[in-house]
Amino acid sequence: MDKMPVLILRPSIVVPVWKEPLPGWTDNINGPTGLLIGAGKGVIRTMYCNQDGYADYLPVDIAVNGFLLATWNFIANK
Repeated sequence: MDKMPVLILRPSIVVPVWKEPLPGWTDNINGPTGLLIGAGKGVIRTMYCNQDGYADYLPVDIAVNGFLLATWNFIANK
């Protein structure tokens, strides 16, 4: 039986677009996007959280470009 090729890519917290197709474009305010918008507008002024924590945000266009590149590399170079 042949082995099935598998490529596992797991992005961190995905946020709106950085550059492509339009800088800053988003279609919803779910998840961390709503929190970032609320904090940026001054609606959310305080938050109970672990100050030693780190949120690793990744723009969606960077994530998709990375998926495409990793898939191409996997197929082209085995």
